[in-house]
Amino acid sequence: MEKAIDPLFESKSDHWILTQLANRLGFGEDFDKPEDNLIRNVLEPTGVTLEELEKGPVSVAPEKWIPFGDKKFNTSSGRIEFFLTYLQDKGFEPVLEYQEPVEAPWVDRELAKKYPLQLVNRRNFNQVNSSYLHQQYLTEIWDRQVVQLHPRDAEARGIKHEDDVYVYNDRGEVEARAIVTERIMPGIVSLVTGFGVVNEKETASILTP
Repeated sequence: MEKAIDPLFESKSDHWILTQLANRLGFGEDFDKPEDNLIRNVLEPTGVTLEELEKGPVSVAPEKWIPFGDKKFNTSSGRIEFFLTYLQDKGFEPVLEYQEPVEAPWVDRELAKKYPLQLVNRRNFNQVNSSYLHQQYLTEIWDRQVVQLHPRDAEARGIKHEDDVYVYNDRGEVEARAIVTERIMPGIVSLVTGFGVVNEKETASILTP
């Protein structure tokens, strides 16, 4: 892989970090491969090769791409699998079992009385998780964490559009600008994933277990 510079000081590449996590979780062999191989695996369904991309921009085939349109899946049988033998071989449960969220309002009703709003995260088109938040021209477009909430919830709390607010629970609090919108349902508030690189008081991770 071509790179502009080597990682500075204690910084590591995303590939290194993911590989180390996978090793500790027991399936490192799926990640501990040359980066070129991983990129080729991602590109394979598109029909575009890494070598083509290295030469310059590539136009993807004009026909509409339908995921799994050929009904072939990346499993040992080539079909949809509900009983996963490769997980069983690694000592994990072969059939996924639904686990209710421990803090869901229908599970912990006392907590729901104290904190009636549920928090979800959403993506921002200006960034990839926490990447690119140091780019000045991007922060000029979107410079801080924002929280979306429904007009009904905003009115009940005396919050107006673009007010500075705190989103909080027993774990901590996040600073954000309020975006009052009907695009989110009542009872739900939404923070953007990735903020906190520039201002650690704006990361939604403060509020999560």
